[in-house]
Amino acid sequence: MNAKDFFYLMTCLSFIIIIGGAIYEHLVLWPNAFAEVPRSLTVFQGDFKLTSENFWMPVHPVTMVLMITAWVLNRHTVRKHFILVPLVIYILILIATFTYFVPELLSLVNMTYGDNVDQAANARAHQWEMLSIIRLLILVIASLILLTGLSKIEHTEKI
Repeated sequence: MNAKDFFYLMTCLSFIIIIGGAIYEHLVLWPNAFAEVPRSLTVFQGDFKLTSENFWMPVHPVTMVLMITAWVLNRHTVRKHFILVPLVIYILILIATFTYFVPELLSLVNMTYGDNVDQAANARAHQWEMLSIIRLLILVIASLILLTGLSKIEHTEKI
């Protein structure tokens, strides 16, 4: 396996890990955490709170470095577009993540616990969740484009 193939494969793996983490959170975490805000946010509070940032903070830079490396190594092949399109989509997703999703999520999960339901906060949480599902679907589409490039083997790549 040459470096182009290796970094392309590692990029796909890393990108799929991100999607797996997001699917897990949307199936397991968010339905419960956002059920009755702020009462349902206990998983984010106390000595044993969930620290999912320990997963998300390193996985994005690693994936970005892998994607850029894979693109540089494959820039003279037909694979370049199968990397560049998901890379651009991923950059746009990250911009949205760091300008809206992370600040809004922190605002919600850092709410003071109360044994009540704040309807406005609950509505914000459900809006965040719906927009995050749309973000996830866009990432899935980007991953399908990225994965399609795996089928483009070296001897057919020369432009």
